[in-house]
Amino acid sequence: MKLGGEEMIHGLGKISVFLLAVVLVAGGCTPSVVYSPSINLPPEPLRQKSIQAMGGIVEMPEARPQEAKASTARGAEFTVRIGATDWMTVQGKYWKDLSDNVRADRFGISVATILAHPRDLGGFRLGLMPTAVFLGDENEWLGGGGLLPLCVWFPSWSVIHPYGAVGAGFGIRDDRNNKWGWLTIENYGWTLFFFKHFTVNAELSAVQAHDRYDKREDKFVVWSLNGGFLF
Repeated sequence: MKLGGEEMIHGLGKISVFLLAVVLVAGGCTPSVVYSPSINLPPEPLRQKSIQAMGGIVEMPEARPQEAKASTARGAEFTVRIGATDWMTVQGKYWKDLSDNVRADRFGISVATILAHPRDLGGFRLGLMPTAVFLGDENEWLGGGGLLPLCVWFPSWSVIHPYGAVGAGFGIRDDRNNKWGWLTIENYGWTLFFFKHFTVNAELSAVQAHDRYDKREDKFVVWSLNGGFLF
């Protein structure tokens, strides 16, 4: 697999900006959708041609918790990311609801880039993670939105690589009926890096969601646990 080159860099950058601006809007009858707030950063920004794949379990906030059996839903998530350059990683992520909160087979996908600062800042690394999100069920696409976390890798301790992020986002279900909202997310996680290839991510996410359609505000603290491989 050959990655890099000016054409690929510019192409990926244009795709990332485009996807961040796109929002899928549909009617649908599912009363609530779910989204995965985890970021599951690698132990350090990926090098060019590096590949990481991971999967695990995640607790996800309900977009409209008053319409579901519980305010959060247990699910599975899977992530694949590729180092396009030493400072830019492209990523795809999929999640699926495994709860019985509503009678629907709900899922979501996201496409993101991780844009890392090229220099080490006293043991810290900074990055931006623009993300486009698309949500659906077994019948149709139900909505989407975008997130923009500011990420930081903290100095590591042996195999433990702590990280954090803070960011904001928005979501739209049906703009004709003013079904939209915005949120802020804080992420606190640790990546364990074993044997040069095996990674484990444990993460907490604090979400504050503002639902403009239902005129309500909800707060969540959710978690995720993922294992994977880095090559």
